[in-house]
Amino acid sequence: MKACEINPRIVVVTSGEVYGETFGLPALHTEQSIPQPVNPYAASKTSVDYIAQTYKKFEGLNIVIARPFNHTGPRQRPNFVCSSLARQIVGFQKNKSPKVLNVGNIKARRDFTDVRDIARGYWMLSQIDNKTNYIFNLCSGNIFSIEEIISLYQEITETKFELKVESKRLRGYDIQLLAGSHSAITHSVGWKPQMPFKQTLTDLLAYWTEKENN
Repeated sequence: MKACEINPRIVVVTSGEVYGETFGLPALHTEQSIPQPVNPYAASKTSVDYIAQTYKKFEGLNIVIARPFNHTGPRQRPNFVCSSLARQIVGFQKNKSPKVLNVGNIKARRDFTDVRDIARGYWMLSQIDNKTNYIFNLCSGNIFSIEEIISLYQEITETKFELKVESKRLRGYDIQLLAGSHSAITHSVGWKPQMPFKQTLTDLLAYWTEKENN
């Protein structure tokens, strides 16, 4: 980019997982929290994060770093928990099969945001010109366990599900609580989540209903 004499804004997307565990509420992770990755995915994202910071500080590249926490919504692949649950539920409705959800650790709690809010955040970060603060959490501060998400699906569909824990869905080490603060990006560009999480899940069900019936 220097050789071409161009200076594009580069939005580098890492992950809220770089922080590791959130040790108690209301102590949410901020951008000043020290990364403590606890799995290979988080370690890889931490490496990208640090490399981007190095290019920003010492090479002068026009970089902003986004650290998104868990997000979901229509079109998400079914290997992610909210989308997996939605697809299974639509399968029950279509095939009239026993309403047994295959699950992993249902006690883990995560900060969930609608993917459409996250995408809007990326766009807003691409437009700012802030040379001091350039690392931003993208999150909602709305924390749900997988068990609570299943309850919301039951409420939306007016259906009761049985749960079956599958060993292949359990991780060697699973963060029990991961939650963040979006105060920095809200202060800098005015971004904040707008989509209610229940609507996100409703839209996920609608997406899988359309996909499975076509």
